[in-house]
Amino acid sequence: MNQDLVSVIMPVFNGERFLKDAIESVLGQTYKNIELLIINDGSTDYTNEIISNFKSNKFIVYIDLNENVGVAEARNIGLRHAKGKYIAFIDSDDIWCANKLDIQLCQMKQKNLNYSFSYYKLIDENKNLLKIVNKIPSKATYQSLIKRNYIPMLTVVVSSELIRNYRFNSVGHEDYALWLELFRTQNVRAEACGQVLAKYRVHDSSISANKIKSARWVWHLYREQEKMSFMSACINWMCYVWYGIKKHSY
Repeated sequence: MNQDLVSVIMPVFNGERFLKDAIESVLGQTYKNIELLIINDGSTDYTNEIISNFKSNKFIVYIDLNENVGVAEARNIGLRHAKGKYIAFIDSDDIWCANKLDIQLCQMKQKNLNYSFSYYKLIDENKNLLKIVNKIPSKATYQSLIKRNYIPMLTVVVSSELIRNYRFNSVGHEDYALWLELFRTQNVRAEACGQVLAKYRVHDSSISANKIKSARWVWHLYREQEKMSFMSACINWMCYVWYGIKKHSY
């Protein structure tokens, strides 16, 4: 398989607790033709010192922002600098399995996909397993995504051609908002890779920990971005909440 360049976008704001694990999981990929774009979003802790230990690595592109612009804009800055044929995402508190990119890129090329996602684990702050998330649709469509976001950002590999003209908006759940827009407006050929390839860390400061705020964001997303009627928004919102409760029951 040709080693097409993969641009990995990692925004970080005050990520000193888990950043080293995240960086090492990207640099430790069996697929080697990568660029890791680390966007330091105005961190005030020891984030910069941790990144400094990796600056000599030829795979790292370091973008140090002077002020905090938020995770959505930090990812957009990463997208603007990305040179790869494919784009992948990871947050500074998450972890990839070593063969993630190899497996997903092979899947994409064999099946002519422009979007791939995978199963994943939920782990706690100490990397203890909370749950394996593998009860998700094998193929993604707008109709299935509107009921729940079963594609967390850390599992996605997407063609840069598909996502090139799109941007994250600071709306809360900016990844879900982008997936809905992308699937609604483009010919997305998306399938799940039936393997656990990433670890999503759940902790006090993660978005997943604030379920009330998360549910409110989704409601506004349905009504304002997707322009749903009140009744349609209610039905889909209830589905979203139900699946969210099931996902985080461990």
